[in-house]
Amino acid sequence: MKKPSTAWTPPTTYAGFVEHAETCYRRRLAELKRAEKQIRAIEPDLRALHKKYQLAVSPADYSLVLRAHRENYSSRAQYVLRLGTGISAEYSDRFVHAFLALGWECERVCGDTKYAPVILRKPKTQLRIELDASPALRETLKKPEAA
Repeated sequence: MKKPSTAWTPPTTYAGFVEHAETCYRRRLAELKRAEKQIRAIEPDLRALHKKYQLAVSPADYSLVLRAHRENYSSRAQYVLRLGTGISAEYSDRFVHAFLALGWECERVCGDTKYAPVILRKPKTQLRIELDASPALRETLKKPEAA
């Protein structure tokens, strides 16, 4: 006989709120630890972005996390570092242009929705980052298909 699953209940006491905050904090630290190698590898580029373009990566929960991307289900997963840039589409586009100016290459444009990401790769490395881009910018980054 199966055990009944316990339903999640929101915290309603001070101790419950503290426990929830500590759980979120531990989860975020674990995400950063998993992405540590990639974050340390792009530190010079992040410093250059701030120095040359006055751009800073958001340290929010959905930024600086590793994601598995694949072109299709039969291909090997490639891990990319998701960089959050904020909610402004123009700010996201500035990030993409700045990384391209630093020598990164557009590897893939993902999807056709309004908030679809682009994958940039640093040449001669396995480093990949994921940034959001506007539909207009994604259209200019799409590589022409072989005829």
